[in-house]
Amino acid sequence: MARVFVKNKSNGTTYVYESENYWDREKKQSRSRRVCVGKLDDAGNFVPSARFSKPVPDSVAATPKRGPVPAVHTRRLYYGATYLLDQIGLKLGIIADLKECFPNSYRQMLSIVYYLIPEDNASMMRFEKWGETHRHPFGENISSQRMSRDTRTANFVSRLFYCENRVPLSHHSASHLMFFSIASCFSGASLR
Repeated sequence: MARVFVKNKSNGTTYVYESENYWDREKKQSRSRRVCVGKLDDAGNFVPSARFSKPVPDSVAATPKRGPVPAVHTRRLYYGATYLLDQIGLKLGIIADLKECFPNSYRQMLSIVYYLIPEDNASMMRFEKWGETHRHPFGENISSQRMSRDTRTANFVSRLFYCENRVPLSHHSASHLMFFSIASCFSGASLR
C-alpha cells in the first residue's frame, strides 16, 4: 500500500491516505481504494486519525480465535514392517543392547537395519526415499557419509567386542545371535 497526501484547498489541511490499486474488470481500468489514516499538522508531523489511535483492550487482543486449528505439517508413513521389527527388538532385548553399546548412534543403526531387512537387495542410495515414506527409529534422512562413518570405523568394531564381553552368559540365545547379525549388517560388505 502506498501513502497518498491530499491537500484540502478550503481549510489547508493535508490528509494522509493509504491507497491500494486494483484492476476494475468491468471498466477495464485501474482504480484505487483509499482509507484516511490521519493528517499532517502545521509542523508537518503525522497525526493518526482517531480510529487508528485507540488502544486495543487487552481482553480483545489476547482472546484467541475460535474454530479449527489448521494442520501445519501432515504426512503418511508406512509402519507395518517397522512396527514388527520394533516389537521383535523389544521382546528380544536387541534395542536395549544397542542403546547400551551405542548410545549416540543406535537409532541410525536400527533405521539402516529396518531398511535392509525388507528391502533385501536394494541399494543404500534408496534409503533417502524409503526414509521419507516409512516410519523408522531415527526419523530423519541418514546421509551416506554418516552411514559410512557409523559402519566402517575401527571404533565400531572395538565397541562391538567390548559389548560382547559385557553381555551375560544367560543372554547367549536368539537375542544375542540376532544382535550380532544386526551388527554384521554394518561390517561394510552389505553396504552398496
